[in-house]
Amino acid sequence: MKPRRDQRGVVAIEMAFIVLFIVLMLPPVLFFGQMYWRYNVLQQAASNAARYLAAAPPVEMTDVTGYTAALATARTIANGAGTAVGLPLNISSLILSCDSCSDNTAPPTLLGVKLKVKVVDDVFYDISSAWLVSPAVYISGDLQVPYAN
Repeated sequence: MKPRRDQRGVVAIEMAFIVLFIVLMLPPVLFFGQMYWRYNVLQQAASNAARYLAAAPPVEMTDVTGYTAALATARTIANGAGTAVGLPLNISSLILSCDSCSDNTAPPTLLGVKLKVKVVDDVFYDISSAWLVSPAVYISGDLQVPYAN
């Protein structure tokens, strides 16, 4: 009968390798999860802004001052959508594309809303700055809706 080799401590070494692997994989998973959550919030903000603009009266969508006021209100609504879930978006540029906005003609038939936000990773700033050239990432929400009025 062969003498049995001492197996004490093998489980601890295996556990150390497994824990090391899990610890190394956790930051990328959390980083991309956080970016995906922020993208969903931004997409919801674009949806809220587009819904407001789709229901705006035709007078606002064909008059230059009404159009500017409607865009300002839509921007406020989009910022509020982010703030409501604890993520202030600070949307300064809301790009509206439509077939006939602000040119004193007929109301538009299709509205497109695009939001773009610069996101700086606060949680994993050091890790993300090592992976990326800049820890700031740009995410955008884009939506097209038919004009309802």
